[in-house]
Amino acid sequence: MHSCTKRLLSYVYGQTAVIECTAGFFAYFLTNALNGWLPRDLIGMEKLWHSRSINDLVDSYGQEWVLV
Repeated sequence: MHSCTKRLLSYVYGQTAVIECTAGFFAYFLTNALNGWLPRDLIGMEKLWHSRSINDLVDSYGQEWVLV
């Protein structure tokens, strides 16, 4: 007799995936916040970051980042 059913396995792996995804997003936003980029400023930042016409960006704390 098996101790794990398909329902139990899908529940466990589904719950694990949600927890890992949440932890990943938390770590991503926390790391960026500690380095000067708050979550509200990260949304849409990629266009500015990769723009060839913008050489300096100001982060959430007022520090200037010069792109080389």
